[in-house]
Amino acid sequence: MEQEKPLGPMLGRAAHLARERLDARLSQYDVTPVQTHLLLHLNQCGGQAPQCDLTEFLKVKPSTANGILDRMAEKELIVRSVSGQDARRKLITLTDKGRQ
Repeated sequence: MEQEKPLGPMLGRAAHLARERLDARLSQYDVTPVQTHLLLHLNQCGGQAPQCDLTEFLKVKPSTANGILDRMAEKELIVRSVSGQDARRKLITLTDKGRQ
């Protein structure tokens, strides 16, 4: 009788291979999976959203979201602006490059 292989290690290997392929495909666009996820979300929100909403969407600490958005701004994928009268509240907007 042939012994069955455990499912856990096979699923782990499949996830690892899928992640490697995703990273390779995204590297040609100079974006990370998290940045891609955020770009798609912003696009679904009409191209802009408050930074606090994006932090909640990513389910990360504000400092982590800030770092992700800093790198995206450096790549000219997004721009930050003041949202309304409150200078502490930032509005994140996709650029043309970010939409592509």
